[in-house]
Amino acid sequence: MFEGRLKIFLFILVIFVVGLLARAVELQVFEHEYWSGQAVKSMEVVKWVDTSRGKIYDCKKQVLAEDQPCVDACVDYRAIVLERPPEPGKPFADAGVDAWANGIIAKRVKDHIAEQPRGSVSSDQRKQMVADEKLHLIKQIDQMWDKLADLSGKPRGEIDDIRRAIKKRVEMRKRIVGYQKYQKALQDAAPKENPPWYRKWILGDTTDVPGVDELARLPIAEEQSAHMILEAIDSKTQNELQKHADDYPGLTLVPSTHRFYPYGAIACHVIGHLGKVQKEDLENNPKLGDDRSGYTYNDVIGRDGLEALGEPTLRGKRGKEDYNELNGGLVNSMAAEPGGDLYSTIDIELEAEIQDMFTHVKIPVDKQHSDTVVMHGAAVVMDVESGDVKALVSYPDYDLNELDNLYPVLLKDNLNAPLRNRATQSMFEPGSTVKPVVGAGAITQGVLGVNEGIECTGYLKIDGRTYKGFGKCWTVAVAKEHGLDPAHHPFPVPHRGHDGNADGFLTYSDALERSCNIFFETVAYRLKLEGLTYWMKQFGLGRPTGIGLAEVRGRVPDSYIGPNTLFATCTSGIGQSAVAATPLQMCNVAATIARRGIWMRPNIVSPGYDIARYRPKNVPAGDSAWDDIPSRMDLHIAPEAIDAAFDGMKRVVNDFSAGTGTTAFCDLAVVAGKTGTAQASPFLVAQLDENNQPVLDADKKPVRVPLTPSTHDKPDPNHPWYRATDETGKMLNHAWFIGFVPADHPKYAISVMVEYGGGGGGIVAGPIANKIVYALIEHQYLQPAAGRHITKEQID
Repeated sequence: MFEGRLKIFLFILVIFVVGLLARAVELQVFEHEYWSGQAVKSMEVVKWVDTSRGKIYDCKKQVLAEDQPCVDACVDYRAIVLERPPEPGKPFADAGVDAWANGIIAKRVKDHIAEQPRGSVSSDQRKQMVADEKLHLIKQIDQMWDKLADLSGKPRGEIDDIRRAIKKRVEMRKRIVGYQKYQKALQDAAPKENPPWYRKWILGDTTDVPGVDELARLPIAEEQSAHMILEAIDSKTQNELQKHADDYPGLTLVPSTHRFYPYGAIACHVIGHLGKVQKEDLENNPKLGDDRSGYTYNDVIGRDGLEALGEPTLRGKRGKEDYNELNGGLVNSMAAEPGGDLYSTIDIELEAEIQDMFTHVKIPVDKQHSDTVVMHGAAVVMDVESGDVKALVSYPDYDLNELDNLYPVLLKDNLNAPLRNRATQSMFEPGSTVKPVVGAGAITQGVLGVNEGIECTGYLKIDGRTYKGFGKCWTVAVAKEHGLDPAHHPFPVPHRGHDGNADGFLTYSDALERSCNIFFETVAYRLKLEGLTYWMKQFGLGRPTGIGLAEVRGRVPDSYIGPNTLFATCTSGIGQSAVAATPLQMCNVAATIARRGIWMRPNIVSPGYDIARYRPKNVPAGDSAWDDIPSRMDLHIAPEAIDAAFDGMKRVVNDFSAGTGTTAFCDLAVVAGKTGTAQASPFLVAQLDENNQPVLDADKKPVRVPLTPSTHDKPDPNHPWYRATDETGKMLNHAWFIGFVPADHPKYAISVMVEYGGGGGGIVAGPIANKIVYALIEHQYLQPAAGRHITKEQID
């Protein structure tokens, strides 16, 4: 029986051996070529070649942003991840780092021994040299990080953050390579869609994926390459690093490119800037795993402005090179594809001229004198027919080329907020600039006749009751100064009735010219909160314009929650209280009137660019207010309402007997406009104790107190832009002007907002609008009116 079992065992063994021999013959003879190829592929090292970013141009093909040659300070990856061994004499944790470090140490020890007499160095001395050089290498690399921090002006912690980001980037790329190999190995059997764990695994959020991590241990070129620590270093830094190159192992200076903005601070908020890719950028990245067009840690991405809007176009595709690790030969390659160019509608020269206007704003002190002040504010110029934005100015500004160095300071500057784009990201009560909307909506809705007169007694009257608290006209304050009756608009000349109306009974166009609060408060009462909200939204208030830049929605009357609905309704009719808008929105209001009731989405990039691909960071997913923005919409405003709006807004600027915006008058082009003087809340700042630390309330929150405004007799050099209208410092206003030009056949719409302007819209914002019109003529967007000739003196 035992012999029988032995024979069966021997028979099975023979069959097994024969099978092995057959498989060996198959592998070595019939499948030799296939497996040789697989062996070569297992030794392939992948190297990615960075691409270049596309340029940004203005409407006249002036370069606004481009990649320019530079020199970067780079460090070998093995030095970046080098960490001191836990015990003396122990190898570094990473085998690649250990081999790299030992190579440097061995060469140094060899050089030391060569300096000694032959045979004078014992084995123990050699070991001590190795140990000493190891410590010296660790110390040198640590000192290198301090040196790079010192030369760049960055804190050491920021340099360490850069190192950590590079490590994450390389680890992520290894996982991408590993996953691609994993997909290839299973492509015949596995489902085509990505398994649910792959995103977390690539991002490094999990390692619990059996079998795949082994693939990610395959080498990639980045583990033996130098990575950028400091970008675009100057010649002084280059010389300093080259002088001490031997003291910084792994450091090398590499020719590269960096983003350069030729106009510095001009249009900085429009152009935007780049920033390092963060984890949140990667988590929802649809191209995660596609390392040609996808993102990894330490990449740059457009953070705001045109750089963000144009990201899909501006960003190119990386190149890819596969090398064989045994012989260093190039196995396969795919060239990098540069990014495409983006063309903006902005005219950078016009933008620069308007931006400069905010650096010397004239604030009248009295009839004979004025102060020239640097003011905060915004201005927008829009092509009426196309919706193209020719200027989108926000002041104060900052130099885009210095943003990395200045960012910590700019971010903490809450007083001036230079990083905020006031044209799109700041909402202000627009004051009387909403009056054209209120009247046109009321006429169209049928609650106001186009030539219906409403009496102004200086105070609001509703259902027989006179309101003297919130409902009063600006004429009241002027009348008190002269001891006169404020009724019937006696200033600057008495109102005369027409179209069957008695004196003092103003029509819509009269009320626009004289900016009568009582008229529009009365009309607002007829429309109610719902009607006001409807028409303001129709004209684009309370919702994003869809320009493609980060923007706030503003505020419309239906946002009001409180007991005094009458107050909210009437004050909303004159652009106060429950209404707030951005300068861009108000420019589009003027453009909508100029188009005779056609609302259009503003453009900041050339026609044909799909801005639907970009969603500003401050707009949550699924927000219908953003998703449903039309490109064009006919508001079906009554033609007679538009005619009256044209007439009234033209008289605002050109009728010197009663117009409130004659400071915008231009003798070379007929301007139509509307001024606005919006009461502003005090500017609040943190209260500080004797140690210059914020005072906290009972809830541990900073106590905020009103900032003392500047006046013409008591200017504060720390905040000259925060100005009061009166000498007591109690009257605070934002100054507005909106309009279009030429008045009869509009080509360009304009909005100007001067923050805490220290005067009314006609006094402060109107003169800036006047200069903008002359600038449009100078830059040949407008031709002087027939029979007129422009001179340099007139422009100046």
